[in-house]
Amino acid sequence: MALNDDIIDAYRDQLGREPTESELANAASRVSSGTSLTDFEQDLNRSREGQNYDTQYLTSQYRNLFARNPEQEGYQYWLSQMQQDPNRDADVMRQYLIDAASAMDAATYAASGSW
Repeated sequence: MALNDDIIDAYRDQLGREPTESELANAASRVSSGTSLTDFEQDLNRSREGQNYDTQYLTSQYRNLFARNPEQEGYQYWLSQMQQDPNRDADVMRQYLIDAASAMDAATYAASGSW
């Protein structure tokens, strides 16, 4: 059962959803036949669905944290970070963005002389 749990977690992390029964069976067969779980996760991340999920997730986080769409440079940076390391926990990425938002707020307040 632990393998199925790992595969379900991979689908949640990489695609933001649960696998279908057939996807779960196919994935379990692949991993049982020698594909590492890390390689499987990378395949999910590199899939069209995985790329779309990263894009939607990142845009959503920018809107929630900064109340705007991402600028191109920041967007490309964070998207490449997400795609280079598919095992990077989404919560860690969110924390990086929160820290960036906090730093921007502090700089804005300091520049305004409000402190």
